[in-house]
Amino acid sequence: VTAATSDSWFKCRSLDIISALASSPSSPSPSPSPSPSPPLQHYLYSFEHQPAAFASLPCLGVAHSFELFFLFPNLLGGLERLTGQERKLSAIMRSLWVSYISSGKPTYDENDGNAPKWPSFDTSSLPYLVLDLNVSVGLQYRQPFCQYWDKYPSTPFSLHYINSEDEE
Repeated sequence: VTAATSDSWFKCRSLDIISALASSPSSPSPSPSPSPSPPLQHYLYSFEHQPAAFASLPCLGVAHSFELFFLFPNLLGGLERLTGQERKLSAIMRSLWVSYISSGKPTYDENDGNAPKWPSFDTSSLPYLVLDLNVSVGLQYRQPFCQYWDKYPSTPFSLHYINSEDEE
């Protein structure tokens, strides 16, 4: 159930959004700039590690939002629950997010661990960063799962709108 929910509601919808962003022209700058800004790059990831803290609940699989324990390791005492390998993954992830926020390019401090370069997204190969104990690059993000789920238009957003219309 977790995999179906994650794919149909979150992962495949993320693919839809990033594909639309990557296919659209960059937004114009609100103020005139002396030099044109480089095109905005988009990046996609898939968190694929079930934290050791949840090993007693294998039925959860890799649930949506598990990565938050790695991005914010003090969240709910998360740092104490991470194994040594998980702490390295956490350091790589935090380094990638901080560099992306500050420079627009996700890079990492090599002292935090070893990870490949995070490729910018394109709609032909659908590249993404696989966040697991061994960080890697994947292609064709969640295919054929998203092709399957695209046949069914039920997302948490459409369910919300259906329910809100019923209440009026």
